[in-house]
Amino acid sequence: MAWIAGLLSASCIAALAQEAAPAASDSAAVSLTLKRAIELALQNSKDIQVAKIQASIADHAALISKAEFMPNLYAGSGAGY
Repeated sequence: MAWIAGLLSASCIAALAQEAAPAASDSAAVSLTLKRAIELALQNSKDIQVAKIQASIADHAALISKAEFMPNLYAGSGAGY
């Protein structure tokens, strides 16, 4: 559970830095809701991106393994002498 808090805090800091850059020129206050902070944390999380890629790789590996048990159809012609 502590890693979630660390992930959210690190992502929130990065999100604030990204959203504060345009606001610095306007000198307007940046409001960041909890919902927006969580959305930004999930979008910027490298761990989640890696997990999605690993899940995709596992799905493709499962399809390849299943293909070994599916029937194959070969069609061709040829002449030999």
